[in-house]
Amino acid sequence: MPFPFPAFLAVSSDSVVVLTWLTNVITAAEIIDHIVISITYIFFYRACKAQGIDRPTPPYCGWFQPYSAYISATFLTCDVCCYGYSTFLPGNFTISGFFTCYTMVLVAPITFLG
Repeated sequence: MPFPFPAFLAVSSDSVVVLTWLTNVITAAEIIDHIVISITYIFFYRACKAQGIDRPTPPYCGWFQPYSAYISATFLTCDVCCYGYSTFLPGNFTISGFFTCYTMVLVAPITFLG
């Protein structure tokens, strides 16, 4: 049922604005998901190391781990912070632009912490 509802966006000329909002919020959520995945792997790696589980023991062992998890978490954190950079340029600031780029940055920790 979620696919027929965006079809109603064609009714108005504001459909591009709504679609841009939706795209920005979903993209920021995806970036935050990948940050959480990287951090989860870092803690998983530390737990396996603390319990004495050797890296080649599991059936699959990723290359360049855990360093790639550190790199991806750092890069994606910088990416999500700079995601709405264009809204801060002189003359480009809008509340809707700021809201769509940084809503998930505020909502994700709130939903995680409860």
